[in-house]
Amino acid sequence: MKNAKEKENIYSDKRAFRREVRLARVQVEGLSREELAMVLAYEIEPYSSIPASEASVEWREIESQEEGMRVFDVALLRKREKKNGAFDVERLIKPLSFMAVVLLAAMAYDYFHIRKNIASIEKSLTRRMPLQADLMRLDNKISAINRQAQDIRIKRESAEKAQKECALLRSAYCDFLSSLSVIGARAIVRKIEKGKEDFSLSFVLAALDEKVGSEALSDLTDDMSKKGWEIQVADMVSTGGAIVEIKATARFIR
Repeated sequence: MKNAKEKENIYSDKRAFRREVRLARVQVEGLSREELAMVLAYEIEPYSSIPASEASVEWREIESQEEGMRVFDVALLRKREKKNGAFDVERLIKPLSFMAVVLLAAMAYDYFHIRKNIASIEKSLTRRMPLQADLMRLDNKISAINRQAQDIRIKRESAEKAQKECALLRSAYCDFLSSLSVIGARAIVRKIEKGKEDFSLSFVLAALDEKVGSEALSDLTDDMSKKGWEIQVADMVSTGGAIVEIKATARFIR
């Protein structure tokens, strides 16, 4: 057993490998000092490159923040070889056997906690499955309501568009008749009749001469174009004397 001076020598030796080791309490409870030294040496072996069987170990326990864990500040040096060049292997058989038992105990401890966590997760999933099913049903209802709302919105927009179109068509002929007022006394309307196409009219104007008739027709065309009507002149002829007769077609294009 090392005395205090030997322990301090390991910690002060610049060649010593230092590392903090955390072990579950279940792994180290009941271990003797030699057994704990072997466990710590095996824990550090992958980092120090010093085989546990060749390691001289010393440690100081550090306060742990976790109840189930113990923390050690470990210092490690390689042991000196015996004079005949061989290591005392027989002395290590018992610690190695005990180490195997400790590792098995640690594996059993981990397995127990893993199974406990799995059981907890399965229990949580069992509780959540009905809730998830309810959420899915609600999502489906919300989606159906959103689709219905979209259909209603589309139908309403279509109805509004149709109403505007009907109102526009209903007012078309009234707009045509109101536009005739722009010709004033320059010409008179001799005839109005249904055209060959839908929402079209044929009409005949009579004016005192070609110049006056053209001016009246030009003003009529400008005013009707603002209301969605298109005018095409079919013929302009003199009926005898100074009277000019203008034959035209008006078509509602908007």
